[in-house]
Amino acid sequence: MRRIVPILAVIVVFVTMVHANEPTPVMLQTHLQPPYQVMDSSVLRGRTPQMVQCVFDRLKRPYVIAIAPRKRNRELIKQNRIDGFFLSIPDADLDETSIPTEPLALERWKVFRLKASQASDLLPLDQIGAVLGANEEVWLKRHGRHLQATIPNVKSLAKLLAKGRVSAALSDEEVFLNASRATGLEEDDLESIFVRYVPLVAYFSKTFIKNNPDFISQFNKALAMCARDTRAATQSERQKLLEMAQSILMQYQNGIGSVEKTLQGRRLSKKTLRQADADWKEAMAHDRQTELMSDILVNKGSEFLRKILESHQGINEIFLTDKEGYNIAMNAPTSDYWQGDEHAFMALSSGQASYMSQILFDHSAHAFQVQVSLPITNEKTSQLDGMLTIGFDVDKVFSKIDFLSNP
Repeated sequence: MRRIVPILAVIVVFVTMVHANEPTPVMLQTHLQPPYQVMDSSVLRGRTPQMVQCVFDRLKRPYVIAIAPRKRNRELIKQNRIDGFFLSIPDADLDETSIPTEPLALERWKVFRLKASQASDLLPLDQIGAVLGANEEVWLKRHGRHLQATIPNVKSLAKLLAKGRVSAALSDEEVFLNASRATGLEEDDLESIFVRYVPLVAYFSKTFIKNNPDFISQFNKALAMCARDTRAATQSERQKLLEMAQSILMQYQNGIGSVEKTLQGRRLSKKTLRQADADWKEAMAHDRQTELMSDILVNKGSEFLRKILESHQGINEIFLTDKEGYNIAMNAPTSDYWQGDEHAFMALSSGQASYMSQILFDHSAHAFQVQVSLPITNEKTSQLDGMLTIGFDVDKVFSKIDFLSNP
């Protein structure tokens, strides 16, 4: 019989009906984090709970969510007293007793301060406040820093910042601005320094996974179908990424053009190409490689692209197509062979000078990335000869972790 764990000040929310013949519900814990997760008439609502419900509906598994402080949830899973919890940053300490899923959400962390503040751009970390037990506090302590203050919740943190009780606050941008407005502190009253993009995952105890060995892989596959928490790069970030991609294309233009001329035009029938694309997708779904995929990976064009990737920190994917959108070179297998029906290729085909995706989770690279696609044009006809797509790891490109070195 399952042992009942007494937990003080916990609201239990049943979000899936449990029937007699169904397996024991998965016992989950989480915390309130407006606007991602809010309590509405004793029901947990928001983008993340909706995603969790979608995943468990696909898994056909009943589950129960209980609400408790983040610090409490971390301790419960370490003690193997719950099956899992969300949302957490990837954490080496938790890895000892539990296993993370792929990300459910992506946060954009900033250091906030009042505009009247005279603090320098690189603030000493002993002058920064964070919410007690929050992912931000865990991350800062992991880097050996003592904080000026740890606050019970983000609304209190915003109030203390407004009163000058703390000189700065580290928080997710959306969470902090949402809390600030509730305290009368408007965005125009604040200035901020971007710190990093942070993935948030669910953790499941190793004991639970031992009894459910396929659960994590099934959860991640369902999550890929349910994920809807996309985020767009800021205008300044988009400009930087576009300039980086254009610089790479200009630097290696001759080599990329040579690859295009060498590998362009397979002279295969449309039926054969469609079947090759279907076989490719099937292979990727089962972590296999088709013969075509293997051939492309070892050609000289792919070797050339891998050298580009290795020479530029922050790139985690690069591939090249022919004029019809079929892959001809790549550093690693893409999700499909034909890019012709993708927004990027269609945009470039219509004459657009570039295309940039939202920030998306790349399952092969296990990182959040933005893909920038640029046209390869024929020098004589100016017609589209192909597409170069570069995937940038947004955390590596934009993070300003260097302020951690400040005394």
